[in-house]
Amino acid sequence: LIVYSYNKKLTVINRLPLELYLLGVVPSEMPVSWNIEALKAQAIAARSYALANINKRGSRGYDLLDTPLDQAYGGASVENGKTNLAVSQTKGVVITYKGKVIPAYYHASSGGRTVSSGAAWATDMPYLKSVKSYDDGIKKNGHGVGMSQHGANNLANKGYGAYDILKYFYKDITFAKISR
Repeated sequence: LIVYSYNKKLTVINRLPLELYLLGVVPSEMPVSWNIEALKAQAIAARSYALANINKRGSRGYDLLDTPLDQAYGGASVENGKTNLAVSQTKGVVITYKGKVIPAYYHASSGGRTVSSGAAWATDMPYLKSVKSYDDGIKKNGHGVGMSQHGANNLANKGYGAYDILKYFYKDITFAKISR
């Protein structure tokens, strides 16, 4: 832990390696009871998001918030064997577009269809297109851009693997392995 002074307030920063960070993110972002392939897709998306956003909040002395504003992070207290397995089985795998790690945006549910980044925000990211979200009947929860977590679980339950799920929600992407 690091204690940092910012605007006359003390901030406690939990500094740890990326793979250990993910052990506290995946079970905070997705129910541990869900399909292992959905959990693996979540691990890869979360890893990609974290790497693409290194130093996002650098002026405050850390990279990411531990809330849904960046990624929910519950620390060691939320670790689970199944989500730890999802992280370890995808160790170092990230999503790339034209050779660059993408901020793999995700959300809980779209209510039937995701939203392209250009429709939701001012920036059009070519890998974030609107697609059927496979979460019909589930109330929209989140910005609607990128991977629907409920949709990912539903696709996994239909037999999709983690990489197929990610290729479905993020267009024209490739995967790379980093050593960090």
